[in-house]
Amino acid sequence: MLNKVREIDQLKDSVRKERTGFINILEGIVKQAFSNKFGNGYVGIKIFGSMATELAIETSDVDVVVTGINHNHFGGYGYGNKPQLRIM
Repeated sequence: MLNKVREIDQLKDSVRKERTGFINILEGIVKQAFSNKFGNGYVGIKIFGSMATELAIETSDVDVVVTGINHNHFGGYGYGNKPQLRIM
């Protein structure tokens, strides 16, 4: 049983390292694309879901939200109709 727990922990560590690399690359792209034109100085991304709770497995998706974008540059969209960036 202890061997299976170690095996699961190793798999989770591998997934976490791979996803963390992706998240860092994505954050760099988001900052480069949005900071100068739409940002308020704090453009970045936040993770949530299984990555944030450290329960991600190999088939888990990566849930992120872009933060720090000044919505007034998008024509004053109200809550619920802000533009979304979706990466599949």
